[in-house]
Amino acid sequence: QFRVNTQRCCFPPVTAQVSHATTMAAEPQADRKAGVAVIASKRNDDEYGENTLFGELADICLQAEVRSPCGKLVDVKMREFILAAEKYHDGLSTLGPAVGVVLSDISKNAACVKGLVDQEPEPRRTSRSFLQAELDSGRHTPSSNAAKCSLGRGACQLQWLLRGLEMFLLMCKLLFDGDHNAASKAYAETLQPYHSWLTSTGVRTLLLAMPGKDSICTRKALCPKLGNDAQQLAAAVTRDVDRATSVMLPMVRLMISDCREFGLWESSKA
Repeated sequence: QFRVNTQRCCFPPVTAQVSHATTMAAEPQADRKAGVAVIASKRNDDEYGENTLFGELADICLQAEVRSPCGKLVDVKMREFILAAEKYHDGLSTLGPAVGVVLSDISKNAACVKGLVDQEPEPRRTSRSFLQAELDSGRHTPSSNAAKCSLGRGACQLQWLLRGLEMFLLMCKLLFDGDHNAASKAYAETLQPYHSWLTSTGVRTLLLAMPGKDSICTRKALCPKLGNDAQQLAAAVTRDVDRATSVMLPMVRLMISDCREFGLWESSKA
């Protein structure tokens, strides 16, 4: 059976014996009804400034991280990751109809992954344990060769969720770094290799209508409290997009790497 070590550490095995409680330390005991506001890390707004939707996203991502004793990102808590995906959806939904098609896929795939985590919260507590549960389910044909891998429900939705998130995170990073071809470059590097010619043509057409950095920085829905101060709003959005992409993009790419390691990453086109 295809099986992978579900824990990872930057120390050699002989010195890496840490308890489950230590590895998963400090998971917030959030009230489910209170949602994101409870899980997001608290800050002093007088010192930092108003939080935008992207700032809230960055805070949730920090709560999702599982780090080794030496500080290396080694795993991701699934409950917080799903909250982060939902918050990212909220942020991108303010950008207009150009993002609608991919956003609908993100929402649909996140809902499926969330359903599985809700059904088995402990076995699927982290990204790596989620993938092991998928291997154990027998629904998939895992392979280290993506061309031979075949995924069923669960791992397939996680795979497409990660692809969509990586694309938009990279797009935002490039856009706020000043790249005027951010949308097309991000698509080419992430989703396009998994899309058929017909799908790719449609997506590229939609991306032509993607708003630029200046336009995004005027979206009052990203921070209603700053809606009447264009300069402060633009500064807060710029700051928080940088925070969010610097935290979430490495997290998503780690999860993609884990999918490949578990043999749960396929190359078929949609």
